[in-house]
Amino acid sequence: MPRIVTSLLLYGAPAGLTGADFCAILGSTGPANPKDQMHGDTAQPSMRKRDTNRRTLTYVLIALLHVGLTAAIMAQPTFVLANDVRPEEGHVAPDFSLKTLDGKTVRLSEFRGKKVVLVNFWATWCPPCRSEMPTMQQIYTEYKAKGLEILAINIERDSKEEILEFMKELRLTFPVLLDPDMKVTRTYRLIGLPVSMLIDRQGIIRSKTIGYHDWTDKESRKRVESLLE
Repeated sequence: MPRIVTSLLLYGAPAGLTGADFCAILGSTGPANPKDQMHGDTAQPSMRKRDTNRRTLTYVLIALLHVGLTAAIMAQPTFVLANDVRPEEGHVAPDFSLKTLDGKTVRLSEFRGKKVVLVNFWATWCPPCRSEMPTMQQIYTEYKAKGLEILAINIERDSKEEILEFMKELRLTFPVLLDPDMKVTRTYRLIGLPVSMLIDRQGIIRSKTIGYHDWTDKESRKRVESLLE
């Protein structure tokens, strides 16, 4: 019985296992009292009754321990492992390597331990992207010296001239990376534009914003400043 009890407590009962099934499994491991096995039906009634009561109490205690252990495990706070990589809040951002407009290669992991990074996916034909870009430029100007970097990933193919014109018109100075085959875009599981992810110095995504976002509002500034401290 100890092996079965330990297994059930550590790994949980199989799906659909009822209280009766639980007790039946435990009971199938053999009698609690060796004398019952030796003498069978000749055991004294009082001894059999005492053994039955003892087994019943054991089943109840084991069931209570199982429920308590399950509740304790479920109550534990979630935590992030260093290698838990996925494009969602609370997880390490997937690494990528893309080229800038002037042909230089930029890798996300190069900033780990050094800077807070705002990764933004966008396109020149996207109205919400155009609307939020000036707010991104403003916080870039204000917080760049304190350790903020912006990587604006454009998903268009063969659009360097349009991108340059777009940046000139809006007076954007942060780096633009090119993802014409949308490989990184697919890795980050995007279904629309714009999408922004604020990544801390440990490479963990601290916030993910879908759609237009004003990066100059009070809450956004507070979020950025807390990561730069």
